[in-house]
Amino acid sequence: VNTFASLFNGNLKTNIFFATARKYKSAREAALDKNNIPLSVYDNLIDSANQNLAPMHRWAGLKRNLLGVEKLRPYDVYVTVFNNTHEKIYPYENSKEIVLNSLKIMGDDYLNSIQLAFDNRWIDVYETQAKKSGAYSSGTTYGVHPYVLLNWTDLLNDVFTLTHEMGHNMHSYYTGKTQSFPYANYSIFLAEVASTFNESLLLDYLKKNAESDDEKLYLLEKYLNNITSTFYRQVMFAEFEKIVYAKAESGEALTPDLLSKLYKDIYQKY
Repeated sequence: VNTFASLFNGNLKTNIFFATARKYKSAREAALDKNNIPLSVYDNLIDSANQNLAPMHRWAGLKRNLLGVEKLRPYDVYVTVFNNTHEKIYPYENSKEIVLNSLKIMGDDYLNSIQLAFDNRWIDVYETQAKKSGAYSSGTTYGVHPYVLLNWTDLLNDVFTLTHEMGHNMHSYYTGKTQSFPYANYSIFLAEVASTFNESLLLDYLKKNAESDDEKLYLLEKYLNNITSTFYRQVMFAEFEKIVYAKAESGEALTPDLLSKLYKDIYQKY
């Protein structure tokens, strides 16, 4: 913990130094400025999350009761309550149709563009020896269509990964198609909007076509966990950074004990 605290402090001091040298009022302001995001947006996000913690707390309480534990601990948060014991197999070819059907609301042009990616090998689908794990979309080369890396295992999570990465893929494709070179890269602030929106559409489609109540409960829990990790968890990190940067910029010593207490307090709050 001492090593991590030392490394973290070093990172804070580096960012504060460069922000001060470039005449910013704070390191947060410097970090947000490159994407033209005012501090008020950051702060309003935290305020909005804090004003709406009740649904998160309710879900945590339900999960504690369903798991039969006296106290919900961090590792319990990621335990699946409604196990999909009869989880279906999702071959890649079938999953492409599921994704396309779930995205019909996006219109024909969007669907045709995704079909273009499917038909023209923009996607490296299966595991191979020495291939990088995980999944991502690469669309940083102007004038070249984006590529997607997957490691397909025929599970439902793979279907969500496919539609998520196709969200990034289409974002890059349309940006490159419509914008000139200086404006063709989108900011990290916007990057996850297209991908997580696609996941929401897929969840909605799967729920409407679920074959049993157990399957619906499994999908609903997945949706709640997505909200937890995509919204609340990220805002929690943002609030923690806001607090520690304010303390560091005021000259307060961020000891391992203080950092641990700050993180524990904010984790318990969320």
